Amino acid sequence: IFPPKAAEVHVSMDGKNFKKAGQVEFRLTDRDESGKQVALNVEFAPTEARYVKVIVRNFGPCPEWHLGAGNNTWLFLDEITVR
Repeated sequence: IFPPKAAEVHVSMDGKNFKKAGQVEFRLTDRDESGKQVALNVEFAPTEARYVKVIVRNFGPCPEWHLGAGNNTWLFLDEITVR
């Protein structure tokens, strides 16, 4: 289980035409294999919207130092909060 590589937030008033409001990238900086929770905050200017689309990008293959090197990483999403 790895943190996501990136997250994007798109907003829309009609549910069809979405505009990217913000994004954040996450960099894996160490060999932490604890699978701990990571909070990603995507900040952007106050925006009026009726629909919100969240796109989260998987980390990709496991790094060489990992036991599962070369295999796909797992990404679990538990909560998404919109304020």
